[in-house]
Amino acid sequence: MGKWMVDITINEVYDPLPTLKSTAQEKGTADDFFDFKTDALVEVKSAASGSKMEEYMVWNPYQVKIGNVSWRIVELTQTGLVLVWDRNDAARYMRFVTKVNLVRRP
Repeated sequence: MGKWMVDITINEVYDPLPTLKSTAQEKGTADDFFDFKTDALVEVKSAASGSKMEEYMVWNPYQVKIGNVSWRIVELTQTGLVLVWDRNDAARYMRFVTKVNLVRRP
């Protein structure tokens, strides 16, 4: 719950599987955050794409669905949250992984 600031986003492309072809890192700004509300809504704000409200659902301690995207929770502490979105493109024998490192500041 609460507001989590995007510290860094890492995008990886595996092409062909399982070869890591490229990695891109993007540092978060003061306008990049996820604000989880108590009514199963999260405000997702990005300096690049603006703000939107999405529904979210925590399936278990290791998965959360935000909008239409299912994220794996790989780390959760009082001040840190790491989400991973992993998807395969079987037709092109590729894999795309997005890791979002979030921090909560007091």
